[in-house]
Amino acid sequence: MAKVVFLSILLFSTNVLSQEELGKDAEKTREVANIDADNVGASEVDNAKKIKDIGRSLRILRAKLVNAENEAKISNDAFNEGNKALIALDTEIKTLDKSIVSENLELSKIEKRISNLSFQMDDVKAQIHDKKLALRQRIIGMYKTRRGLPALSFIMASENVHSIYRRASYIQRLLEKDGNQLVEFENLIETLKSGISEMSRLRHEEEGSKVLLQTKKEELTKKKIEEAKRVRDLKVLLEKREVTLTSLKKQEEDFENTIRELTGGNIEESSNINIPIPSVIESGITNPENSALKVGGLLLPVSGSIIQHFGKHKHEDFKEMVQTKGVEFTCPISSDIKAVLPGKVVFNSELASYGNVVILEHDNRLFSLYGRIISSVSIGQEVTAGNTLGKSSAPDEKGRNFYFELRKSGSPLDPEKYFAKK
Repeated sequence: MAKVVFLSILLFSTNVLSQEELGKDAEKTREVANIDADNVGASEVDNAKKIKDIGRSLRILRAKLVNAENEAKISNDAFNEGNKALIALDTEIKTLDKSIVSENLELSKIEKRISNLSFQMDDVKAQIHDKKLALRQRIIGMYKTRRGLPALSFIMASENVHSIYRRASYIQRLLEKDGNQLVEFENLIETLKSGISEMSRLRHEEEGSKVLLQTKKEELTKKKIEEAKRVRDLKVLLEKREVTLTSLKKQEEDFENTIRELTGGNIEESSNINIPIPSVIESGITNPENSALKVGGLLLPVSGSIIQHFGKHKHEDFKEMVQTKGVEFTCPISSDIKAVLPGKVVFNSELASYGNVVILEHDNRLFSLYGRIISSVSIGQEVTAGNTLGKSSAPDEKGRNFYFELRKSGSPLDPEKYFAKK
């Protein structure tokens, strides 16, 4: 009997111990579960905070980038205007140079005409001098003849009629010669007067040409001084433009790095944004871990046309090669914007130049970005492929009203390689 009681007590004690141990194990299990739940909750809070912080950084960086773009555009416009003014000034200087050469040539012609006219007038003066002497001698001779034997007496002293005619003819020829001498003398005087008048006109023209030439030379000097100043100013603008563009590129790099961080990229390992598409693309899959991303298998995010493609292109304002990391669409206002793959909304906020931006996280560090969208989703919301994320906004001055990016581990991919063919 005693043995039975002892065994009963022993069994009861064992059962009690087993229940206590089970209770302790259960308590430990609950504690572990609570700790795991707390860790998961803390992780989600940390991720949400990180995304919020990154979103704030993106807005600040984008604002800086817009300011840098505006400064770069102002600087570039000023440089272009200065360059145009310099080209126009250079054209004026060349025209003025040609005009001065032409004026010098005209002045040389005037001086040559003055020189020729001067020689002609000297010759006329010499002829007049000779004529004066000849006429003087003739007048003296005529005076002496009249005193000694007047013309009529000379004729009447003839011995016969024939002699009278001969002497009369001689007197007539002599008078004609004297008359011609006087006419020639008068013509020489008129020629001299005309030469003096022409000389006066040429001297006046020469003086005017010299004044005009001097004025043009002074104008040319001023233009060249102005040109030198504009060259200096243009050099300053060029340096300022380069500094602004450098600042712009730095802001773009910061913005790109923040986008990479938000879309799961390693900044240090992905400095080269022109990443090649992996060789496995030949089989139709870009990443063995993400078979959803196939060439020609991606839904179009909007019904519209692509007006700016992925990759390098020349900047419209600065004429430099820039990298576009997504594609720009033009589409009807309020077109449905759809998710290209199943995913989760991790970003939904305004970014300068892109309007409201929605970022979806997909499997295996794949992200899609939707810009200029009137959003109808919220952060944390799960979506499936084809779900509407919002509506397209009004187009800008270039006709763009929707922007799309596709990123793998923070690095941009060319979406057109994966879009389904229409």
